[in-house]
Amino acid sequence: MKSACANIWSAMSILFWEDAERAALFDYLNNNPVRTLEQTADLFRDFLAYTDAIILAAQEAGSVRSGSPKFLASFARGATRHTLKRRRPNPLPLEPEERQLIIDMCWSALSGANKA
Repeated sequence: MKSACANIWSAMSILFWEDAERAALFDYLNNNPVRTLEQTADLFRDFLAYTDAIILAAQEAGSVRSGSPKFLASFARGATRHTLKRRRPNPLPLEPEERQLIIDMCWSALSGANKA
């Protein structure tokens, strides 16, 4: 069910990589409290529900560690968004290997494959 991470990656890539203006808007809204958290969440409600559902389905299939689907999805979204944000100033195209590395790192965390 590593595809759960790939699905979140695809959604995040569209939201925060392919649409630079939307990414800049999110960064602005995230860093400038001109809107309440609830107002900002309204802008992304469908997307948040989608990623939460991906995690829940993966948990039900036994592929993702236990825990709040919202919390786990938030981790995957945040890790992906922050990585893309830091990578965005680099003018070179995002390489497939970089995309796969993000997916693999999220999967490692969400699957609990390396539990102590």
